[in-house]
Amino acid sequence: MRRYAKVFQEGLGHCKKHKVHLTLKSDAQPRFFKPRPLPFALKPAVEMDIQRLVHNGVLQKVEHSNSATPIVVVPKTSKALELDDESRNFMVITTHLGLYQYTRLPFGIAAAPAIFQHTMETMLQGLSGIVCYLDDVIVTGKSDAEHL
Repeated sequence: MRRYAKVFQEGLGHCKKHKVHLTLKSDAQPRFFKPRPLPFALKPAVEMDIQRLVHNGVLQKVEHSNSATPIVVVPKTSKALELDDESRNFMVITTHLGLYQYTRLPFGIAAAPAIFQHTMETMLQGLSGIVCYLDDVIVTGKSDAEHL
């Protein structure tokens, strides 16, 4: 594990070999929604999480966007694929703190599981004894001795 310590380090992962490009339907129209009311008791935690996501490079503050969607507070952990610049333009959330643009592929995007699966398969292609399903990677050997 020392040889690959960087792979097992704490913190948010970041795949730098591939940027995600999202393609909209041809008839898609930008829509801008105002932020949803946020219970007062949740505001400090949401503000800390937004700042954490900004600090980790998952969100970046923007002043203007043609489209934005309100946040829905659901506690989760995530692995993250970087979005290309064009896709970031329609990945904007509106909060009580203003507008933020995702720099990484968020949960809830219909194509996200397929994109992540394809990325994982591409990255692990050619390695024997490895199978992946989304973020579960199974590694085995030809025998018990090789496996251990």
